[in-house]
Amino acid sequence: MDGALVVAALIVSVLLLMALMSILKTTFKTAFLIAVVVFATQILTGIGPGQILQQILRWFGGIGEWLSTWGNRAKPSTDLPTPRQTLDWLWSALLMSSPYSHFR
Repeated sequence: MDGALVVAALIVSVLLLMALMSILKTTFKTAFLIAVVVFATQILTGIGPGQILQQILRWFGGIGEWLSTWGNRAKPSTDLPTPRQTLDWLWSALLMSSPYSHFR
C-alpha cells in the first residue's frame, strides 16, 4: 500500500514539474520575443522602450475611458415612471452599444 502511494506521488510530482517547466519555457520565450521586438524597434526607428510603454498605457487608458463613458450613457435616469419611457431608454442603450452607433 505504501509503495503504490509513493509511486502515485512521484508520478503526480513529475507531471507537476513538467507543467511548471512548460509554463516557464513559454514565459521566457514570450519575454525574449518582446525584448527582441523592442530592441529592433529602437535600433530601426529610434523609438525607445519608454515610448512604447507610454503608447500601450495610452491604449489601455482609452479602453477604460470608453468603458466608463459607455456605462454612464447606458444608465437609466431615476425618474422613469412610464413603461414607454423605460422602453425608450432600453432602445437607446441598445443602439448606443451596437457596432453601428457611430453612423448616427
